[in-house]
Amino acid sequence: MTCLMFLENLMVENLSEHGFRMLSIVISQLNSLLCMVNDILDYQMIEEDKFVAKIQEFSPEKTL
Repeated sequence: MTCLMFLENLMVENLSEHGFRMLSIVISQLNSLLCMVNDILDYQMIEEDKFVAKIQEFSPEKTL
């Protein structure tokens, strides 16, 4: 289990409103940090010519 999963499991516990808001902020910030780390790792792979792009179909209608 990842740290995010542990924190998300805490969301179902009986938390005060303040605790719930604080935990939501922590989870949001951790997700942002995780995205940044992944982007940095992707950029490093691009610089080393080891990045393999995946072609995927994308439909904006399916994202809603």
